This record gives sequence, C-alpha cells and structure tokens, in this order.
Amino acid sequence: MYSISQGQLAFLPSDSMLVQFNGEQDDWVSSWRRLKEPLTVLVLAREEDTPYCKILYNGESWLARNQDLYPL
Repeated sequence: MYSISQGQLAFLPSDSMLVQFNGEQDDWVSSWRRLKEPLTVLVLAREEDTPYCKILYNGESWLARNQDLYPL
C-alpha cells in the first residue's frame, strides 16, 4: 500500500467511488459519486481507523478508499 498523508496530492482513477457519511457514528451513506474520469485530489486527512481518506472534491469533503488513491 502507498503512503499518503494530509496535504498531499493524490491520483484517483476513473470508476472510483466517493462517499459521504451521515449520522454521529458515520453509520449510513448520505451521498455517493462514481467517478467517470480520473482526478487529482487533495488529501485533507487520513482516517486511521477506517479504510478511507478524506479528500477535497468539487469544493466538498468526501471519503475515498485508501486502496484507490495513488501518491503523485
């Protein structure tokens, strides 16, 4: 697995899934997007206890799977 940290740019391939959770315990998905094109995104935070990284996409905070992100 690649090491990506907060503040880095990362490559996110097409067909990756982005999610936003809602609820106090992040127990359900409130929004999701499947990317049609690859993106370069800013990593806002590493989620240590989950398989996600928080990224900036279209001016909003989203979660992307760690395994889908590649450092630049």
